[in-house]
Amino acid sequence: EGTVAHGVAEEWLKSGRKPRHMIGKIETISDKLGNSFDIEITPEMIGYVQEYVDYVNSLDGEKHIEIRVDLSDFTPIDNQGGTADCINFDGDVLRIVDFKYGQGVHVDAFENTQMQTYALGAHAKYGHLHDFKEVEMVIVQPRKENLSIWRIPIEQLFDFSDTFVDGAARAWKEDAPRVPTSDGCFWCKVNHNCGVLAVMIEKDVTEIFASDIKDVKNRIADKEYPHMRDPNVLTVEEMESIYLKKGVVTRWFDSIEKRIFETLNGGTKMKFFKLVEKRKTRSWVNTEAGVAVLSEAGLKYEDIMPRKMLSPSEAEAALVASGMSKKEAILQIDAVINSRSSGVTFAPMTDKRPEFSGIDGVW
Repeated sequence: EGTVAHGVAEEWLKSGRKPRHMIGKIETISDKLGNSFDIEITPEMIGYVQEYVDYVNSLDGEKHIEIRVDLSDFTPIDNQGGTADCINFDGDVLRIVDFKYGQGVHVDAFENTQMQTYALGAHAKYGHLHDFKEVEMVIVQPRKENLSIWRIPIEQLFDFSDTFVDGAARAWKEDAPRVPTSDGCFWCKVNHNCGVLAVMIEKDVTEIFASDIKDVKNRIADKEYPHMRDPNVLTVEEMESIYLKKGVVTRWFDSIEKRIFETLNGGTKMKFFKLVEKRKTRSWVNTEAGVAVLSEAGLKYEDIMPRKMLSPSEAEAALVASGMSKKEAILQIDAVINSRSSGVTFAPMTDKRPEFSGIDGVW
């Protein structure tokens, strides 16, 4: 979805016209493993893309959209780089804007390594043409209602370049140190077969179990098996420490699951797993014929083809498809919408939503 949304945003910004003609179009995207995915461009996607487009259009100064930045001067091998969604020159400010369509992980601009590397590449490309004094890095993540901005002096970016060059040089060595982290390993493409990550997970998962147990051989011999720690007796600090590991551990299991499927799909037999057919989906071969059959069976037409009002979300999507911006659509129906909380949840402190303070002074 992210790749398709970026394509929509690029056409919109470069043409200056809202790409309504793209609504309903199916884009086929392939990953590096050869898997294909059909992604539909929906009114909802257009609405989220518009939030990014509106932000970029609100910026003053010169703008460059979907620009390749070269990082080869900072790395031990050539042809290294990436594509910056938007590079903006606003006076003496070099601004990098990154569009994040995903809604799974909240992305913060503060000390964001990817954003700083793109800023390095942008400065290498354009720095000789402008006397930049500051660098501003912006994350626009509409599906998380996240606009994250971090501005630093240009000297701080140069300091980061030293760290980046050193890290890239060490990473390219055959005996490069393995430094597993929750964030780094979460996005790593080879985390499914990384022994160092496995060690980190083994270490972290032991926090889940009671600590008053012997080594493995003695435990088995004495039939003293580990038992899960009772969450009700964990301290606040212990609960936070354990739960912070959920993301990387879950992602690792997801990677293993993906590799198992690819292995089976490639024809390799396994001891405990096999390929099976998914549950079948059913649809009418012909709507008119289906109506006729159900009518003959005694169903009334209004029961066969029920009519109901669009939900607020469906109404927003329909208004966006008709030409409104997402913000205009929300304002259009706001007066006739009854909005109430569905409850509370917990989120990282970096989440932009205000902390829930209770109801009627209960908390």
